[in-house]
Amino acid sequence: MLLPLPLLLSLLVLSAYAQLRTPLELNDITPSASHTSFTIPTQDQGELTISIALCSPSSPQFFITNNTESTELHEIIIQDGLGNWKGLFPTGGVLDVENLPPEASFEVGVSTSGLYLLS
Repeated sequence: MLLPLPLLLSLLVLSAYAQLRTPLELNDITPSASHTSFTIPTQDQGELTISIALCSPSSPQFFITNNTESTELHEIIIQDGLGNWKGLFPTGGVLDVENLPPEASFEVGVSTSGLYLLS
């Protein structure tokens, strides 16, 4: 059975977009200067803390979906260059960055044990 062309094209676009996401690792810090979409790993025992540190003066916005039953969108509020969000990620999640200037850079930490002290 062949899929209808519009459905096939939609699946290809979604697949290509998903491949553009940079995977984040548990208990690690990921520096980023140009990536704006990340996959958050699955954590089926307890919460994860996602920490953000801006490494250059800018005002990007950071949004998380944590693939829970409600699939809500959460914003990580950045204050004085730092921000964090803690929640459940039973099937992983996505971190997207909006309004990131070309010269801006930041770090993302994913922790099973609380906040990361990012530079």
